[in-house]
Amino acid sequence: MTVEIVQGDALKLLPGLPGVPPNFVAADPKFNLGKDYGAGVDDAMPPDEYRAWLLGLYCVCYEAAADDAVLYAFCGADQIPLAREMIEAAGWTYCQQLIWYGPNGMRRGRSARRPWANLTENIVYALKGDGLPDAPHMPHYHDVLIVNRCQSNHPGSRFHVCQKPVKLYRLLLQAHEGITRVLDPTAGSGSSLVACVELGLDAIGIEIVPESAALCRERVAAAEAGLPYAQARQGQGGLFATVKEGRDG
Repeated sequence: MTVEIVQGDALKLLPGLPGVPPNFVAADPKFNLGKDYGAGVDDAMPPDEYRAWLLGLYCVCYEAAADDAVLYAFCGADQIPLAREMIEAAGWTYCQQLIWYGPNGMRRGRSARRPWANLTENIVYALKGDGLPDAPHMPHYHDVLIVNRCQSNHPGSRFHVCQKPVKLYRLLLQAHEGITRVLDPTAGSGSSLVACVELGLDAIGIEIVPESAALCRERVAAAEAGLPYAQARQGQGGLFATVKEGRDG
């Protein structure tokens, strides 16, 4: 089992990706909501530029993926039509929309236009070719995945502005048989890669922000050592010499 993290732009790196073509793609792209991800990420692009960027991402993922690949792509509630359009335009076959429900979610700064708390995100499920077979004992048999969110007010649970739970990726990965290699083109905090370590799967993650790529490497190293990252960053296990601060988003 090998989990590799590459720092750089997936749109430039994925063409000519070396090694076994991935047949499981987990994409959590920026939602263009103005979040601060760090250097190299513009999360406030004009709509046409964002559409072109999103299409480009799904195109390079499609070209890099094996002929039986599956795609799980996160998108905001307001972005479902756009995400589906760009995914299908890239060549993927849209199949289903899943909902990730984080019951412990919170929303600060409510307004008269958006008074309701956001507790869900959407996941588009799509195929290249026939896709992968279902696992005989899927962890979920319905389209709502109930997994608590990572929260910055819980010490040691959140180290990135848009961190996804490792458990959420485990559920998606455990739904299929025959995974040869996993690709995460926008690896962020590395939760998908930690899930791959836990399940013994080969994976490659690409992350454009240097600090986030370093975080991915540290979280993967901690997972490979069998330590929670929150403990490893305090020096337990001898992985990291100093406490890592300032990553609570």
